[in-house]
Amino acid sequence: MTVDISQLLQDSNNAYVGNGSYLMAQSFTPRANTIFGVSLYKISCVNHMDLTVSIRTNNAGVPSATVLTSKTYPAAEWEAFGVGLVYVPLTQVALTPGTLYWIHLGFSGGGTDYFGYYSSSVYTGGTYLEWNGSSWTNKLCDLTFKTHFLGVGSQAIITG
Repeated sequence: MTVDISQLLQDSNNAYVGNGSYLMAQSFTPRANTIFGVSLYKISCVNHMDLTVSIRTNNAGVPSATVLTSKTYPAAEWEAFGVGLVYVPLTQVALTPGTLYWIHLGFSGGGTDYFGYYSSSVYTGGTYLEWNGSSWTNKLCDLTFKTHFLGVGSQAIITG
């Protein structure tokens, strides 16, 4: 497994879902022609929520309803991972290099989940959005994430 895109910067802030906001998304522009998984920096979970991580196509700068691949974790299983960079395996799908895609996080149930992010938009191949109940809001920052593919290829890493 090889890393394609990696935004590893994180500061004292964190992205969270809860209190009525149950969707978040980070766009990315792959260099590889497949995706096999993503890594997300989990800070904490409070009162546990089920999590579905999906890769979606782009629709005018926001995630579309088209799901290319996904993985759902029941609340107890997601909580068991603890804190840190968590690898989420996905069924491998083809991507078009240079095209915008979305890592989409959907939650169900109560509670709040916190994820690492960097409070400036440092990854030029995408951005972080939160759903406010009626539309997507650009938060002008980036989640801490990696995308993975099988094979050997180029790598874009932002480390500071």
